[in-house]
Order: sequence, then C-alpha cells, then structure tokens
Amino acid sequence: MNLPMEPSKAKRFRAQLEAHQTGLEYGEFMAQILASHLAGEGAMPYYLGLKESEFEKMIKAYFGDLRVVAPTCAPLDESRCPEREDLERYLASEAENLNPSTLWFIQIIIAGLLGANHLWEDLGLVSRPELRRLLEAVFPKMAVKNTQNMRWKKFIYKQLCIAEGFVYVCRSPSCEQCSEYSLCFETKEEQT
Repeated sequence: MNLPMEPSKAKRFRAQLEAHQTGLEYGEFMAQILASHLAGEGAMPYYLGLKESEFEKMIKAYFGDLRVVAPTCAPLDESRCPEREDLERYLASEAENLNPSTLWFIQIIIAGLLGANHLWEDLGLVSRPELRRLLEAVFPKMAVKNTQNMRWKKFIYKQLCIAEGFVYVCRSPSCEQCSEYSLCFETKEEQT
C-alpha cells in the first residue's frame, strides 16, 4: 500500500501565502520565493535581501495582513556585491515598469545572484522555466535577449558588462566551440 506523500514544507507555505494574496502583479513568483525562504530552501539572505522595512511593505502589499516572520539566516553580505548599484541600474533599465514590486524584485534578484547555485535554485523557484517566466514578466527587455538559453547569472553579468561598456571577454571565438559551453548554456534536457 502506498501512502500519499505529504506536501513539502515549501508547498504548504505557498498554499498559505496564496490564500492571502492581494492580486498584486508577479504574486505567484513572490509566493514561491517567500515560501521556499520560509521553508529554509534556496540561498536567500535575511529578508530576501530587502531592508526590514521594505520586507514588511512587500508582505503587506502581496499578502495583506498575513503575519510572516522572516527565518533566521545570514544577512546579505554586501562585500560580495560591490557592483550592486550597477546591477540596480541595469535591472531597472530592463524592467517593464518601475513600481514597488519591480524595485523589490530587483533587490531579490541581486541577492539571488550572490548564491552558489543556479539563480532559480538560489531564489527558491521550482524550475529554470519558472525563472524565465519571472524574468520575462518583470524584465522583458533583458529576457528577450537571452536567445541561446545562457544560464541566467552569467547572462545578467554579461549584459551588465555590455551595458557598462566593458568588453565581455570569452576564451572562445564562438560559444558553440567552447569547451565550457555547458557551464554557460542550458542543455536540451535541462529545458524541460
């Protein structure tokens, strides 16, 4: 006899968050990122990389009066991101619009860029396609440029270099010929 599997902690948190959503844009993504964070998944710092006051505003905007206690975890290590202001400017320039939700996602994405795994994993998203949908919604001008499915952390930094006027240096004249192709680009199997 097979017993039904119990939903993961993140799925239970997500269900609770979704029940309190206010209908604010990008809510499905915020619910997943926050649910994973509350479950101890992903690699996000305290308050998802937001200032405490901004975290509280974000919770109220997305989930109304739901009381959310941020888990104890490491604070954002600012020394690991000296290019933070450059990233903020770049992501803002690629955003659909600059409203509070977008500004929160800019900070959350930057915090996720500091994690050690793929961006979708560090953010606590379910899959890479979910990250693509998030980036297409919030940063459509940037997302449309990733035509070869470059891994998002590498792609964002490559685009930042281009936007800042730096020469993007690669050891191979053609990505397809590079021995490190799989480090930068998603394989067909990973796309599903």
